[in-house]
Amino acid sequence: MLRMKISARHKLILAASLVAGLAFLAPGCGSDDSGSNPPSGTGGGGGTAGIGGTGGGTGGTAGIGGAGGTAGTGGTGGSTGGSGGNTGGTAGTGGDGGAAGTGGDGGAAGTGGDGGAAGTGGDGGAAGTGGDGGAAGTGGDGGAAGTGGDGGAAGTGGDGGAAGTGGDGGAAGTGGDGGAAGTGGDGGAAGTGGSAGAGGSDQIAAVRAESDGSGLALDVSGVYVTYLKPKLGQDAAGFFVQGEAAGPAIFVAVDPSTLTPSPAVGDKVSFTVTAVATTAGLREVTGISGLVVESNGNDIAPLVTEISHATDVITDLASYESRAVKLTGSLASAFVSAGAPQVSAQINTAGIQDPNLVLRMPEAIRAQYDLQSGCSVTVDYGVMWRYNQKAQPSVYDASSLTSMTCPAPTVVSAVAASGTSVVVSFSRALDASTVQASDFAFNNGLTASAVSVAGANVTVTTSQQTGGTSYTVTASNLKDVLGTDVGTPNSAQFVGYSAAAQMLINEVNSNINSSHDLIELLVTQGGSTSGITVTEIGSITETLATLPDVAVAAGDIIVVHLVPSGTTGIAPSSETTSKSEYAHASYSANYDSAWDFLGGTTGLTYGNRVVQVSAPGGTVLDAVPFVVSNSSSLLAAFPSKLQALQAVGGWFPADCGGVPCTYSSSPTAIEISVDYAGCGNSPTGNSIQRKPGANTKQRADWSAAQAQSFGLPNP
Repeated sequence: MLRMKISARHKLILAASLVAGLAFLAPGCGSDDSGSNPPSGTGGGGGTAGIGGTGGGTGGTAGIGGAGGTAGTGGTGGSTGGSGGNTGGTAGTGGDGGAAGTGGDGGAAGTGGDGGAAGTGGDGGAAGTGGDGGAAGTGGDGGAAGTGGDGGAAGTGGDGGAAGTGGDGGAAGTGGDGGAAGTGGDGGAAGTGGSAGAGGSDQIAAVRAESDGSGLALDVSGVYVTYLKPKLGQDAAGFFVQGEAAGPAIFVAVDPSTLTPSPAVGDKVSFTVTAVATTAGLREVTGISGLVVESNGNDIAPLVTEISHATDVITDLASYESRAVKLTGSLASAFVSAGAPQVSAQINTAGIQDPNLVLRMPEAIRAQYDLQSGCSVTVDYGVMWRYNQKAQPSVYDASSLTSMTCPAPTVVSAVAASGTSVVVSFSRALDASTVQASDFAFNNGLTASAVSVAGANVTVTTSQQTGGTSYTVTASNLKDVLGTDVGTPNSAQFVGYSAAAQMLINEVNSNINSSHDLIELLVTQGGSTSGITVTEIGSITETLATLPDVAVAAGDIIVVHLVPSGTTGIAPSSETTSKSEYAHASYSANYDSAWDFLGGTTGLTYGNRVVQVSAPGGTVLDAVPFVVSNSSSLLAAFPSKLQALQAVGGWFPADCGGVPCTYSSSPTAIEISVDYAGCGNSPTGNSIQRKPGANTKQRADWSAAQAQSFGLPNP
């Protein structure tokens, strides 16, 4: 009998020692070690009173010793597995016996005692009362690997619960007062869970739920910095914090460089939120105090959520907002401005194909890889931004993009820029190191001697061309910026150089339905239109039209039809033989007194942009800054584009009151630009027109919107 009693005590001591060791080695996230100790237990028949539990938020009351046994040590709270409980009695007599021990504390109806590993000798058990069992009635105070805690899955009187929540321990520091989410406690006198502690995720949720305003004092503790965001245009610099992979997360719109210490990715931090705001649907912290960096270099990879197969990113955007994410998808649209200098394009994933899911990045990153519609890309490490209901997974570092594939580069066009040079344009930006003169072959005796690469355009130096002669150029062996070999078509025709015609932008309507916009050009000096381009410059530069090779005379009028597909009465192609090649009687969209040229698939923007006409080789023939004066949508990039035009003498005044022209200068950038306001939404509606003979490169050259006169001299 004596030998059995000592053995039981040794088992308890070993179990308690193991759990205490685990508690020391595995502190939990968001733990709270500031709780008070519980009262000591009451000794059983002939036993000695137990020692109260320590740590945790609310200590559990030490158990009552079984008959002849010594009262157990109360559970130890905190982030790791608890210890303690009642020690066993004598082999089923008054002790903490076996599964069906007589007078013991263990079995299905046992009371008072302490659960041991596998429910042997302890109180655990799914139906045990007053015991210290584990998640399945096993483990006692702590259980295997620190799980279980004081309490069973269905047991009462214990301090924990399944998975160690609310108890004295739990796997990896869960449970107790400092558990994974700071939930549960060390139990009360009746073995019920203690008061829950507020963990980092709960605190972030509380901040997100707070009304916009300042003067706050909301604590956020034990969360991780997942991403740093630079200041880009009107977007504030800041950092993102998150407590667990499932969120929530929030953006702290405070420049990290202004904080001491300056937070870095992988830092575990605590701070007090003093102000919050909402910007275009995005919840953000706009003021903090008391920043403390608790540790550095923590691995944030477990906090990054893979969303490629998620179907609720848009419908449940609030739960994804500001979280670290990764995804793989294909770009399903062209990139457009998304708050200069950032751009975005629709990205289709396995889970979502919706225009409200877009990939956002600085234009410099997009240009580095020449990402465009049709490319596939993996975002290995990004963050979920938003613009109202639009989900915008975003990257701010080129290294965050991996596994990029795009359609092979192809030859789009070739245009003679001079008698000894040809500009060959490709569908994608090329790797300049792979491009050589020997990669270009010509017919009709023309040869290449040198090349110069600028993105997707290659200027090839040739032998002397014969004006008007048709040539074909074929490209081979070169690669794009992603290392993809040139595909087909890899050749294009062009006509030997003739001097480029000179022309002015003469009339515009940028507001026609379905972007079937019209631009009229007035020829001021005869020559060839071959390769002359019309572009629109904003956050990015869009080529709206490349003119065909036509010999035009001074005084000729050219009407460029943008987005021609679907236009009522549109001709099948550009007119190249005469102004009436596709007569108005058969093609009502055409103007018999003008050359009708078909543009590309992008229309004008009814907003603040510079429209430019350039000869092959880049010589600017004309450029005009256009605005919509009655619009509240102000493109951030526009003033800088206007200033660049002024700097080369392309527009006047050269500045605004001695300072660069901006939206707030005097006069403003709006006031010195040509106003689109009043343009109609059909080809017969009002347009804006250059005054006859006016070319002083200023707003006064243009009339306000009035009855259109496309194809005819302006009134």
